[in-house]
Amino acid sequence: MAPLGPLNSNRLTVRLDPERATQLEYYASQNAMTVRSYNQVLQEALDEFLERNVFAPGRSNLAISLPERTMEKLNDLKENGFGSFDELIAEAVSRHSRNVWQEERDYHTLASDVDKVRSRRHEIFSEWTRGNEK
Repeated sequence: MAPLGPLNSNRLTVRLDPERATQLEYYASQNAMTVRSYNQVLQEALDEFLERNVFAPGRSNLAISLPERTMEKLNDLKENGFGSFDELIAEAVSRHSRNVWQEERDYHTLASDVDKVRSRRHEIFSEWTRGNEK
């Protein structure tokens, strides 16, 4: 396939295989009140794809991929009334980031304490060696 050149038009021609065309027709027939044209459906699908896969600074949503077992557990939690996927994932990410932040803070505290002990040890032994040389 040749590389894409620059887009220079507002019109985009899309060729669909028969299966996708049938799915699109079915979707349009089921959502007749909200869908004005096939182009609108394709535009919305393209917008959603770009939103999920193209990073934009300051955007509030992130694209993540989850293992199959995790998705099953999330589905079970959602079905049991523990909230939507967004709520469940946001809470888990928030909890994880707090744990990582706490671990990092604990590490820096311990590293600072070790540096103080090392400095004090060096100070004590340097005084002791100076006192024994006389």
